[in-house]
Amino acid sequence: MKYNESMESTPKEFDSEKPPAQVESINVEIIRARIIELSTALSRLSFSFERGRIEPEEVALKIENLLTLENSELLFNSLLNSETSLSAIDGLDSVFKSLLKIQNEILARGDDGLFLDKVYETRLDFIARFDRNHILSLSDSINTPLDSEDFGKVFLTRAGLNTSIGKMLRRLVIFGAPDQQEVAISATQLSMAKFVKYWYLTDLVYIAMDEVERVKFVERLLSDIDNRNNVGYLYGIQRIVQLCLSPDLEVKNVGYGLFDSALSRFGIDPSKFFAIWENSGGYGEKREKYILRNIEAMDSLEAELPGSVSLLYHEFGIVNFSRYPRPMLTQQVKEREMTENPYGVILYPYTDYNGSFEMDDDILQQLRDQLPQRYCIRILECGGRVGVAKALLKLDKKYGAEQKIEFMILGGHGTENMIQFGAGDSSSSSLSAEDLMGPGSARASGFFSKNPTVMLFSCSTGVEGGIAHKLSERIGATVIAPDIPTAPGEIFVKDDGNRLEFSVEYSRDDGSRGNPAQRYT
Repeated sequence: MKYNESMESTPKEFDSEKPPAQVESINVEIIRARIIELSTALSRLSFSFERGRIEPEEVALKIENLLTLENSELLFNSLLNSETSLSAIDGLDSVFKSLLKIQNEILARGDDGLFLDKVYETRLDFIARFDRNHILSLSDSINTPLDSEDFGKVFLTRAGLNTSIGKMLRRLVIFGAPDQQEVAISATQLSMAKFVKYWYLTDLVYIAMDEVERVKFVERLLSDIDNRNNVGYLYGIQRIVQLCLSPDLEVKNVGYGLFDSALSRFGIDPSKFFAIWENSGGYGEKREKYILRNIEAMDSLEAELPGSVSLLYHEFGIVNFSRYPRPMLTQQVKEREMTENPYGVILYPYTDYNGSFEMDDDILQQLRDQLPQRYCIRILECGGRVGVAKALLKLDKKYGAEQKIEFMILGGHGTENMIQFGAGDSSSSSLSAEDLMGPGSARASGFFSKNPTVMLFSCSTGVEGGIAHKLSERIGATVIAPDIPTAPGEIFVKDDGNRLEFSVEYSRDDGSRGNPAQRYT
């Protein structure tokens, strides 16, 4: 098999000839209740960890206490019983979902040590327990009639059931031993008519096809994406994105070719867009959905104002269209030649590892709604420290003869001394306090008006003596920034007729607004 995941451990040994497990006579209601109890406990565990309520070591201990051999046997034996199989599928799905959420939270925190290895090992242990009969039972369940009285609380819809089954089969193809992979692909092929409409299984289905079927499949996708008014357009885009994100290199390359065909109509560089999106939006399904939201935003913008996507990309570097309110983008296109109007800048990095910048769209629209009509807003995106300088220089060449930047929102994941402006850990991917004190930064003050305001939407940058403080000193600006890890909550603008005055409130730990910002002048 071609699937491989370098970050994963070696697949556990799998016995494809293992005889079916013997399912004893059981009390169905008790079994279902135990499965629901286990699923709920796992969901609460991942929820608490994501919100920082428990430490990694405690999570590791609780996982071991929940995923005991006894509980594992409960799930797998129940899978082979027609009366409890759907509940077992729900329970198994909860196990994998919870482990994935915990894994993603570890990665988001930048911790890739022993605890992350433990989560991988736990997942592989579970996958190793699927024998041939378990896998075929999953596939057979795609045809199991749903009894609303018995199973309505477990699966709301047939699509919900098929989604859970399909994703588990896909995990077996990606992370299982060779025999497990073969059985899972065969099971998918046998039920292809049921599975093929689910976009997250596209790469698995593609592998199961013969060459003739693959040619027809690609032709169908090209037909689907030929016109966004086609009924199959959205399905076509979804399937192409899944192919691009496949761990199988051959499948990935097929996806890249189709992706270029799908996005070339926008007049952009599809490969650059995908490279940026692939490093943004979170992990797993979150990343896939992030890519789809961006394509949807581009489609909507292009339908309203043809040619706008290409213009915003080539003139302002915008790639992540789902971050911004569409009215702001259309207004930016229409006002791009208004060089005499005062203006402000919204500057974000290309990449966003967890997709949090999308959450700023409301506050950006709030800013636009409060600004006097005479003001324009120019949204920019760039990558790396050099990219920031080039973007501001390009802007100054076009507008600087008549107007300088009066205010700026600078977004990016940050610490007290740094704002991240690209993927990776190199110094070129970030803007540091030391960079602001270097000789090359002296020119930056020439891009701004006298006494500008800079608002940092970047965690912890407002710590005294940190990057916000140094930025204020360097360019003679009022700089507003948070001194803790947080997110912007609300923005306020006052206009005295000559000058704008800004204030920002950042979110508290509980998600409510009201954290005051640090202000340096």
